[in-house]
Parts: sequence; C-alpha cells; structure tokens
Amino acid sequence: MAVVGLHLFTNWRPFRNSLRKPLAATILALGVVVTMLTSINLTPQSGPQLNPAQVFGALSRAPVATLAQLGGQSPEAYMAALGDAGFDGVTAQSTLTELTGGDRARNSQALALALATPAEQP
Repeated sequence: MAVVGLHLFTNWRPFRNSLRKPLAATILALGVVVTMLTSINLTPQSGPQLNPAQVFGALSRAPVATLAQLGGQSPEAYMAALGDAGFDGVTAQSTLTELTGGDRARNSQALALALATPAEQP
C-alpha cells in the first residue's frame, strides 16, 4: 500500500487529469474493485483446519501396527521392512518417534515404507 501511495503522490497531477475523462475514470474504478475483490480471502474459516504438521505428528506417534494397517500391510511385513531399512528394536507397539529419535528424514523414510505399495518398496 505504501508503494501505491508513493506512486499517487509522485504522479498526482497526471492522475487527477486522467480522472476527468470518463473512460479513464471507469477503468481505474474497475481496477480498484477487482484489486479489492482479489485481496479478500473467500475461503471459509469456520470449523477445524487441517495442519500437515499435526497429521505427520499423529502418524509418528501411532504404533507400528496401526501404520501397517493404514498402508494395507500386515504388521509383521511392515516390521520386517523397517528392520531391513535399518530400524532396530521394532515391535508392533513401537512408534516412529521412538524408532527415529525424532529425525524427520528417518521418520519420512519409515512412513514411506508404511504407505508404499509392495511394488514401490525396496
């Protein structure tokens, strides 16, 4: 907004003269209206909002057996895939936060193993 104000201040005389012409005034008014309408947020803000960090946090705190079910795998197959990927001490009740120590890269790797189709797994 400061840039608009500075522009109007430095070009006040030509701006004032252009407003005397009906076509120029109409175009300027339409431009202002379109600018105002596009700057208004039209998405509803009521109700709960989905936060990806919360989703990944919840998945990281879920037991391995639950993650296996989300990915359509048996818990044993998912635990074996985690073991093959270098995760130690995997049990059905382990969480990814426990297995990765909070390392986001390792956490993403473990989630990818849970949600990958069998053809995508290494």
